[in-house]
Amino acid sequence: MDPSGYESTDTSGLIPFIDNDVFDFAYGDTDNDERIIDAQYGSTALYVDGEDKLFGVNFADGRIKGYELEFYGSDKTFSAMFCRGNEMYGVNDFEPVGAEIVIDNATGLMWQQSDSLEGLNWEEALAYAEGLELGGYRDWRLPTAKELQGLVDYTRSPGTTASAAIDPIFSGTGITNENNEADFPWYWSGTTHENWENAEWAAYIAFGRAMGYEDSAWTDVHGAGCQRSDPKSGVLSENTTDFTYAASLDGLGGGYYQTDAPQGDAARVYNFVRCVRGGADGPDADTDGDGLTDWYEYNYASDATAMGAKADSDGDGVSNEDECTAGTIPTEEDSYFHLAGFSGSNSVESISWVSELDRTYTLEMSTNLTNGFTTVESGIATTAPTNTYLLDGTADAAFYRVLVE
Repeated sequence: MDPSGYESTDTSGLIPFIDNDVFDFAYGDTDNDERIIDAQYGSTALYVDGEDKLFGVNFADGRIKGYELEFYGSDKTFSAMFCRGNEMYGVNDFEPVGAEIVIDNATGLMWQQSDSLEGLNWEEALAYAEGLELGGYRDWRLPTAKELQGLVDYTRSPGTTASAAIDPIFSGTGITNENNEADFPWYWSGTTHENWENAEWAAYIAFGRAMGYEDSAWTDVHGAGCQRSDPKSGVLSENTTDFTYAASLDGLGGGYYQTDAPQGDAARVYNFVRCVRGGADGPDADTDGDGLTDWYEYNYASDATAMGAKADSDGDGVSNEDECTAGTIPTEEDSYFHLAGFSGSNSVESISWVSELDRTYTLEMSTNLTNGFTTVESGIATTAPTNTYLLDGTADAAFYRVLVE
């Protein structure tokens, strides 16, 4: 719970953005001229654009920002939390899947390679993800704040690499920011940023400059790669009490900023979307050993141990286990592995079946079921969403079946 604007000094009813039953945590010391939200923890990541900012996590207000090392003329101090082991944590292992999808083998998440191409409010962003069909998949969603933050490449920024702070395997739409500069968007997460008054804001990650209106000028106040929040909907207006409008330095562009933020954080209602699917620790992990991968269970039940392998969640006559094998969606009754049709007149010339990404198939034939099936071809690569196999037409009458390898 974000206590920004909280007027009391009593923090007993506040909930920090860290498990304080496990970790020691303290809000800012108001008796020592600190704000409640002065609880920033430093990291090892310096902002690559000038390196005068250190990225840190604020466990009081839930934001990740680049903090100026010399803050208002004095040296900025941070709390510290130390760790050891697993030096590969957070290192992405990206692999393209066709032209539209990128899989991160380090996390098991599958990402949209491009983006929404336009800014959307949060409700529109949810609807965009719900309606997205990409690479044969229809189960795309907004990423959580943690998932989206995991895409940030702190070696890149608009000012140093003329790119967004993300691996160049991804493409992104260019924008013009509040200072009339060529820039890159902020992207919505599906995570609500709750404060002590309401839940009307959602977290976003700035893959472009994190603009603010400070000292009567628009500037990159917190760095590409920071995490902040914006209103989920509405129209920012000069007449609101929360936001003020300011033109850019040359009189072009301009935008709204938060009047109660010390560095005048820019406020936007329309941010971009990069969708994700999957989840858990990796594509092949299976925590409960039921034959359903964690990725599969997490994606369709939001819990790596929630689905029953032999159950039929969508009532289409196919078990969750068989749908997992086929790569189909166990919560949609019209998504299941089946033959899509035949072509030909006197003899069958082709056979088609519904297919999915990351699957290969075997086609078998039998002219007499009592003698069993023989393999026509194995290792047939997917051409999702439908495969069509051309037959040689030598059999006057035959039975065919397709197996998922």
